[in-house]
Amino acid sequence: MSELYKGVEKLQNKHYEEAAKDLYEFILKDKLTTNIDDAIKGRKEKDKLHLSNNELIELYKNSIKYFDDKINNLSVDLVAEAYFDLGVISIFTNQREYNPRYTNNEYLDKVFKLSNDIVLLGKLGVVYGKYEQYDKAIGCFEKILQIEPNNKEALDSIQAINNHRKK
Repeated sequence: MSELYKGVEKLQNKHYEEAAKDLYEFILKDKLTTNIDDAIKGRKEKDKLHLSNNELIELYKNSIKYFDDKINNLSVDLVAEAYFDLGVISIFTNQREYNPRYTNNEYLDKVFKLSNDIVLLGKLGVVYGKYEQYDKAIGCFEKILQIEPNNKEALDSIQAINNHRKK
């Protein structure tokens, strides 16, 4: 069973943080480098995920309520993590409106502004990179380098993005 199917199933069961982790793993593991929308559509068909737009919107609204309630009682780092989870969920439940390929994802943008967590910024950079938002991806990795100047993963990621842009 793919991470996409597991993630949506967890959304339906109101396990929002676990759902966000599975959906992020889907982005990461499927090596989606050109068109994530087609890959999501293909996985939905393969995994027989037949949810209507209204069902997806309802899952998204429930996620917003859960994370909004949680955000009011958290530290800045945990708020950034909650926004990351909500940003990833929003991509999969409300495609066009919050898909970084088409528009700004306000949740992911808040993560960048709030977080100084190297792991979270790295994950954010990966999501932006997968959606061809290379300037934002590089911004995440540069922020990591401000915190930890010799971070090899950040340096390698910036180089990989720049090499990809040259093609």
